[in-house]
Amino acid sequence: MKLKGNVTCLKHPQLKRHIEAAISISVDAIKARFGGLVKNKGIQTILDSFRVLNPDTWPEEQANLLTSGDDSIADLVKHFEKPLTEAGCKIATIQDEWQGLKILVRQNFKDKTYSGLWEMLMTKDPYKQDYKNILELVQIMLVLPISAAQCERGFSAQNRIKNSTRSCLGVSTTEDLMRISLEGPSLEQFDPSPAVDRWLSSKRARHPAYKSCWAHDILSV
Repeated sequence: MKLKGNVTCLKHPQLKRHIEAAISISVDAIKARFGGLVKNKGIQTILDSFRVLNPDTWPEEQANLLTSGDDSIADLVKHFEKPLTEAGCKIATIQDEWQGLKILVRQNFKDKTYSGLWEMLMTKDPYKQDYKNILELVQIMLVLPISAAQCERGFSAQNRIKNSTRSCLGVSTTEDLMRISLEGPSLEQFDPSPAVDRWLSSKRARHPAYKSCWAHDILSV
């Protein structure tokens, strides 16, 4: 998306420099964050590399299968090295597990669907142990968002919660309320008893008759 606007007409040279610097910083940050997801002169992106984890793209010939996808796996390991290491993944064993995984799937699980294959490998022994390092990459692939719908729902929840009458909510409180709204149970399944008990046992000052009012409200409901 081309940035619009014209800063050359500004009279004050110092302000002009500040605006140009701010734009440059923003563009560089966007490129650093999302540049790997954009095709550039035919170069394969990280998202393209994940295609190698689809068995339908593997070659039929055994000789070609042994070397198929090695470069893509190396690119994925390099790109996600930090989260893989933090998850306890042994980076050096991923390529070896990748070779064994291809042979295993081709010889035993050609009839499995895409989702069924990865579900079985990640939940059943001995596969989830024998291939636990390469399966870390599979888990990253499976949680990649395919749309911005979740983000839009988050914005909607924030607008509902932090409205004009509750504009002073803190960041942590807003985050907690948004998480409850987006990921919490339905009203039919929610049990308010623990929260009510905690509120009633609080030592903070309340209305003198709040306990009797609460009991009256409960009875009336």
